[in-house]
Amino acid sequence: TMRKAVEEKNTGLAMRTAAFSRNINSNPEAGERSYKRTLMSYYRQVKDTTAYFESAVAFYTRYYMNISIDSIKQSDSISRNRQLQQAALRDTVKDGRPVQVRAITFAPNTQRYTNELNEAAWNFYTMTDNVYLLSIAASWVERGLQFYESPEALHTYASLLYKLGQPQKAIDSLQRSIAIRKERHHSTNEYEALLQKMKSGAPLTK
Repeated sequence: TMRKAVEEKNTGLAMRTAAFSRNINSNPEAGERSYKRTLMSYYRQVKDTTAYFESAVAFYTRYYMNISIDSIKQSDSISRNRQLQQAALRDTVKDGRPVQVRAITFAPNTQRYTNELNEAAWNFYTMTDNVYLLSIAASWVERGLQFYESPEALHTYASLLYKLGQPQKAIDSLQRSIAIRKERHHSTNEYEALLQKMKSGAPLTK
């Protein structure tokens, strides 16, 4: 339904879809959040930049910028420990000796918050040159980095800082991003090329 709304640029249909996503949620707060996120996504996809920027600023300010980082990290720790306790023991070998271990797949909320703030900030970077909006985007990704330091978020932060006329801070952030990617054995070619552009003072492409 949302795809149809976007294709037709049908705001009324988008609002009905958003209302449906709200109404099927038993938690009123979560429902309202789903409603706002759905409409925000619609505005972005149809390139209604005025509505998108307005809704995005309100959404991320309310739901992400006032969250206690410590409480999210504590919640992640509790959830991880609970999963470990509930996970079945399995046999393996360590240093030539048989041992039993517990293995889980755990996705921390801290990483989710960082990823979502990074995505929102990157959208602003690619959609506008407005200094005020870019500054808001920079504050989002900076906040995200307090939850979890990802190379992608550091890259976005560097790009925003450079665009905002803070080249040295941008270079420092990008160098940190490259260092993390190297530690994880990921390619850094694209990031290294961007770093050279920043050091030379060249304009960046979106």
